[in-house]
Amino acid sequence: TKSLQTADRLRTNHPANTGPKDERHNPKQARRVVPSRTCTNGHPNPAYDPATSEWGREAGAANRKTICSSVPGMTPESKAEPLVSLLTVRVEAANAPLFVALDGRSGAGKSTLASVSKSLLVEQDVVMNVIEGDQFYAGGSSQTWDSRSDADKVANAMDWRRQHTLLAELRVEGEAAWRSFDWEAPDWDAEPAPLESCTQRLSLAGVAIVMLEGAYSARPELHEHLDLLVLLDPPADIRRQQLLDREGDAYRADWEGRWSEAEDIYFGEIMTRNKFDLVID
Repeated sequence: TKSLQTADRLRTNHPANTGPKDERHNPKQARRVVPSRTCTNGHPNPAYDPATSEWGREAGAANRKTICSSVPGMTPESKAEPLVSLLTVRVEAANAPLFVALDGRSGAGKSTLASVSKSLLVEQDVVMNVIEGDQFYAGGSSQTWDSRSDADKVANAMDWRRQHTLLAELRVEGEAAWRSFDWEAPDWDAEPAPLESCTQRLSLAGVAIVMLEGAYSARPELHEHLDLLVLLDPPADIRRQQLLDREGDAYRADWEGRWSEAEDIYFGEIMTRNKFDLVID
């Protein structure tokens, strides 16, 4: 996960992107977009139903698994197009806020995709709140993390129980509060894990989409509270270059030795590509 990638980056606060909390945006009043058969990259648009020429108005079209591949030179907006298209369709068909998981390996570009998608949705009068999964780090110093088995890392990287509680409260109550992991705490091995003193709150008034973004965000334990599972899965060489661009050369050994094996188990055995509703390469 990007939260543990460098000491300088780790010990900063990462407040959730909770977005507007007013009621100016009604998710049922999202502006309709003219459909397109393909994404910018030429692959089938996940929101287009060829049988009806409608944007997923039949349940089968909205739930179809789709793979959209990136091509060299694509802008972030173009890469976000298949996700934004699908989200727009699902919002139109929904009677309640849509809950989405955006999962992917370290360096995949999840945060960028979430941010760009949120901006594009605003242009369509659709409000999406993004909750950063890294706020739910379960604790543990680098030494403790390295001492764990890969299976234990997968099971305990994020405090999915707190994520589950948060999603359940949002579903039932329409609002929830939580505290982020304290990246500036002196002892990350403390029990329970250190949390920030400030409480973050999210209300779904006027909100059409709630996105939990981050590695392990689509884990099976959360599925009962998720409507859509999205995987961002670019080639390994692209991910590594993005990590190097973001973290510098000193990060290469840390990523290879610390994160990749646990992610291999999670994405190779637990949440394989076929278990996602949308895969963006």
